[in-house]
Amino acid sequence: MWLSILSHVLFFLLIDGFFILRVNPQELSEYHQTVSVSSSVFLALSCTLTSFHIGRNMTRTQQKLSLANQRSESLLLNILPLPIAQRLKYAKGKIADQYEQASICFVDLESFSLLVKSLKAHELVDLLDDVFTQFDQLSTYHGLEKIKTIGDGYMAAAGVPKSNNAHALQCCAYALAVKEAFVRLQIKYDLRTGLRIGIGSGEVVAGVIGRSKFCYDLWGEAVTLAARMESHGRSDHIQVTQSTYEMAKHKYCFEPRGEVSVKGLGQIQTYWLLGVKE
Repeated sequence: MWLSILSHVLFFLLIDGFFILRVNPQELSEYHQTVSVSSSVFLALSCTLTSFHIGRNMTRTQQKLSLANQRSESLLLNILPLPIAQRLKYAKGKIADQYEQASICFVDLESFSLLVKSLKAHELVDLLDDVFTQFDQLSTYHGLEKIKTIGDGYMAAAGVPKSNNAHALQCCAYALAVKEAFVRLQIKYDLRTGLRIGIGSGEVVAGVIGRSKFCYDLWGEAVTLAARMESHGRSDHIQVTQSTYEMAKHKYCFEPRGEVSVKGLGQIQTYWLLGVKE
């Protein structure tokens, strides 16, 4: 900025000096010489002040733009996984990925409609904020990606957007941690409601939809199965599919539930997740 100011001052001094030199000094009265010098100084100071203000305004504008960009990136990261946000920022075209193996976990509060009726608006929001904040922290700790909340439901996934072979184990660890955390929340808020958790593993499609409001979501049979495991489950139980069981049985204890009739999918063998093997 100061280099720009100095260049402006030198430029105008050179122009003024050029015109003074072209006139015979003897032809200039002392008064005219004084006026000429004063004008040159005034012009130089005016240019200096103008350049200073322009430079300062440009700096402020750049700072505001930088802060606005930081806020935009922060908001984007709040709704999208980091790798997806970076791709959306720099790459062109739609974001759509297929994963051969991933695990999905659905968590749902039971009797939520009764809870809504029994609590005031601010009490309900405070409760859900506390519940979902703890779920968020646990998902981050266990390496899951939060996908979305649906009313009183919470959806998270392991193995997306970065593939890994431990996705089923991660989901099992997360589900057990959520169940334990919810017991503390029940005591804290004197809740009479339970929790249903379902896990499914398999092939999924992931992508970003929307134009003005972006949404990173998952689709596929594994997603449907996980949702059915939750909705067809029992209070304070974790129900998993056969595929999840096969990938996690070496580390976790399960109890066979038997076959469950799932709409659109027929009879499916499911298991209750009990805990970690000793």
